[in-house]
Amino acid sequence: MKLATTRRFQDLCGRAGVADAVSAAVIQELMTLYSDGPRSYHNLSRIERMLGEHDACGGGPDAVEMAIWFHDAIHVPMDKLNAANSARYFTDRMGPVMEGAEIDRVVRLIFATDPASPRSGMEDEDLLIDIDRSILGAPAADYEVYRQAVRNEYAAVGDDEFAAGRRALLEGFLEEPIYATEYFSRLERQARTNISGELAALGAGGCLVG
Repeated sequence: MKLATTRRFQDLCGRAGVADAVSAAVIQELMTLYSDGPRSYHNLSRIERMLGEHDACGGGPDAVEMAIWFHDAIHVPMDKLNAANSARYFTDRMGPVMEGAEIDRVVRLIFATDPASPRSGMEDEDLLIDIDRSILGAPAADYEVYRQAVRNEYAAVGDDEFAAGRRALLEGFLEEPIYATEYFSRLERQARTNISGELAALGAGGCLVG
């Protein structure tokens, strides 16, 4: 069943008091953004997967689902301001039509998905981050598809630079438990196996070009 639908987004916005006319315009923009440019990974399929994980684990506050929709709205490979720019896009579109406290919560959640941000231990952030990282604990074949999609998205980045950045990211994941919630902790072992395998290939000089 398709999850990343206009109706689902409008229902979510409706619960936040946003008129259908506004949410209809915003979802069309989001669909375009997630289909634009070299998005072989940070695309609508990823949002679909995250919504599926959100539903499978029993869901959470609407702010978590809202953050799923918006957290990669703006994504430029190698840009360290993607989270900030996505949060700004969210506030520009939804700030005038949503309650201020909920806007602040979604913005906080969007920033929490930045891999450079340490975990805060807040329950809603832990849930969103675990949903975001669920792909790391996917079966090996699915992880390989993910790995290739990431490399394809960063095709303009040279092999050495990509490998160095990728190693730093993956090693950071291994420095602490990858998952913080009980539901997603079942993926911990597979995630570590997947990451260790990719690091071994990178360490052996494999650029893992997809």
